[in-house]
Amino acid sequence: MNSFRRLFDHPDWRSFAVLIALHYAAIQLSFFCGKTLENEVIIWLPNSVLLIALLRFRLPLALLMAAVTFISNVVSNLPTAPLSESILLSSVNLVEIGLTWSVMRLTGTSRDLNRLRDFANFVIAGPLIGTFVSGILGAAVITSYGVGSSWLTLAQLWWFCDGTGLLIFAPILMLASSRTENESRLRPADVLMILIIAGIIGTMFYTLRRGDTPVPLSPTLIIPFALLLALRCTILWTSILVALIALLLSKLVAMGLNPFGDADVNHLTLHIQEFILTMSIICMGSSIFKNQLLQNERGLEQKVEERTAELAANLVQLKRLQAELIHSAKLASLGTLVAGVAHELNTPVGIGIMAASTLKLHVKELVGLVESKKLKRSELEQYIASLVEETDLIERNLQRAGNLVDSFKQIAVDQSREERRRFDLVQVVSENLLTVLPLMNLQQRELQIDIAESIRMDSYPVALGQVISSLASNALTHAFVGKSNGRVQIRARVRDHNVELDFIDDGVGMSGMVEGRVFDPFFTTRMGSNSGLGLYVVNNIVTGILGGSIELHTSPNHGAHFKLTLPQIIQS
Repeated sequence: MNSFRRLFDHPDWRSFAVLIALHYAAIQLSFFCGKTLENEVIIWLPNSVLLIALLRFRLPLALLMAAVTFISNVVSNLPTAPLSESILLSSVNLVEIGLTWSVMRLTGTSRDLNRLRDFANFVIAGPLIGTFVSGILGAAVITSYGVGSSWLTLAQLWWFCDGTGLLIFAPILMLASSRTENESRLRPADVLMILIIAGIIGTMFYTLRRGDTPVPLSPTLIIPFALLLALRCTILWTSILVALIALLLSKLVAMGLNPFGDADVNHLTLHIQEFILTMSIICMGSSIFKNQLLQNERGLEQKVEERTAELAANLVQLKRLQAELIHSAKLASLGTLVAGVAHELNTPVGIGIMAASTLKLHVKELVGLVESKKLKRSELEQYIASLVEETDLIERNLQRAGNLVDSFKQIAVDQSREERRRFDLVQVVSENLLTVLPLMNLQQRELQIDIAESIRMDSYPVALGQVISSLASNALTHAFVGKSNGRVQIRARVRDHNVELDFIDDGVGMSGMVEGRVFDPFFTTRMGSNSGLGLYVVNNIVTGILGGSIELHTSPNHGAHFKLTLPQIIQS
């Protein structure tokens, strides 16, 4: 099969010679399998050879092939017809194939015949239009030479004869010379169906030759098994099987046997031609439809694979971009943090340096006065007061700088130093509020804890305790300014494997501007009293170490509500 295909990759004289041999063999096969007792041909195969030549060859070689087939047809008709009639009949064959080829070209029919639309166009162009026109012309030629049959009968016989020939032989040549047809192997079930078909045909021969069967075995029984084969085999093998069945049944009729019951030769020929046309269209159409579905399925699978690969590549790119953005965000955050720390440290350190310089100057002046023995008691007292004041200033600013450094250290809590474990939430919250509880009592603030004892978490209790302590301290520092009393409420519940922890106060609340910046580093509404890092550290611990989220809901004079959503079991 592959050797035959290679002949038509670049058609030349070898392809030409092969088609001439096929044309001669098709003529002999048509006469062998389709000659009735009244010298009528049931299936005419040779025209398919000229059609494939027109489809595959370049124009000069195709025209030469047409001339050769014309001469061959004339010679094959000479034993039963005069020369003039043989020439006219051969010309009708040329008209048939030329018209078929033209219609196929106009409709854009693929010569590989592997789509249902191409097969439908081929059936319309050849077995329908081309052979119909040639049937009319051929019947006119035959009746003009005094044949006894009617013109309508001859036209119908010619039409079906050439139509069945094109329908069973042209697809074999078109597919065998194409590279798009996939090879397939016969499976045991396929062999079984072939044996059943052969058995049905063999039984027909046997029973019809004996003549003792009142109702002959109908060829229609072949169609279901042929259809099953068509749905399992490739289009090429389906075409070959259909052709073999058609030729065997034609031979049965040519032998004078009648599988369709009592009928004259013309009606018997029409019956077998109609059966072959029906079987060919059903089986070929089904096979091509199945092949087209498989091609569409492979196309969809390929598109899905391509799309999946594209999405995977995009995902990798997005992850890379995400990592770069996170890295950039960390660098930007670190830059902002460092700049803020430098700015905050600059004031106490600058004041300390200035105080130290002043202290040094005063000490130098005092030493000079002592050495010159000109120091008065009043001047000594004045210098001592200045030294005490400058020393105190240096101490306070160094202490402020130290506090800033300690707050800066808290931002980068080392998760690896803390042990992850299972714990009771209410116990951790209660223990970490012990340090602020005395201050709450002193300020007459009420503390309410509404946490069920059944809530257990698998997380980092030290980090969570730092969050609780920071939120409580923040409330005592900012929430109740100007209020004589107040209440802080802490409650928790479990929802969708998360712990929702609410920290609520009924204090003075915050404005929209403050709410939008409350988690920014070094932002504070009480400049000088704290570093402004408390809630920034809380946000980092909640979203980083504890793997959760924190939201703030507040408005002026309506208190503040910090809502923490934490995984009950933190992901490793």
